[in-house]
Amino acid sequence: MNSCLYKALVMHNRLEPKKHSFHYTVFMFYIDLEEMDAVSKTLHFVSHNRFNLFNFKDSEHIQLPKENPDQTKTTRQHLLAYLELNGIHTPVGRMMLLTNLNTLGYNFNPVAFYFCFDADDKPLCAVAEIRNTFGELKPYLIPQTDLQENCFRQQATKHFYVSPFFEHDTVFDFTLPVPDEKLKIRIDDLKEGRKI
Repeated sequence: MNSCLYKALVMHNRLEPKKHSFHYTVFMFYIDLEEMDAVSKTLHFVSHNRFNLFNFKDSEHIQLPKENPDQTKTTRQHLLAYLELNGIHTPVGRMMLLTNLNTLGYNFNPVAFYFCFDADDKPLCAVAEIRNTFGELKPYLIPQTDLQENCFRQQATKHFYVSPFFEHDTVFDFTLPVPDEKLKIRIDDLKEGRKI
């Protein structure tokens, strides 16, 4: 089984308009999307599309089309359609999702990360799925051309509000190493080239 659990230290560090930082420890599930049902059968406290101590709902992740999504499709099927729409035509093998699962029905999941591998299990692309406090969800594709040393890098304009402190036209600077023994993901906000 490819799925596992990570304990992660999350740090928020705001440099503008007023300096402020805080950190907290969380655990995140790193799940092979093809193993969702197997994980729920193996770990009785984890469920797929039904209530449990921890559960994963396909409806809370990437959905295509956005206006009228097909509720019968899995997150993996929606993600494959999203990749195809965005020019990824290479056959996709393993698709791993790093995320917070619902806990007793409650969901706090500001960001989830998909790591997609090709048929030879080589890193193909990553997708950062950002959610804001208004319930909006926006995926950001980080293609294979930005992969160096198993680390995906990409800068992308936000185009929607995530924080009340920053405008929607600031830039996300993603640094997403493929998870291994350590998890070290970084997202910086840039405005006019400077970290904020």
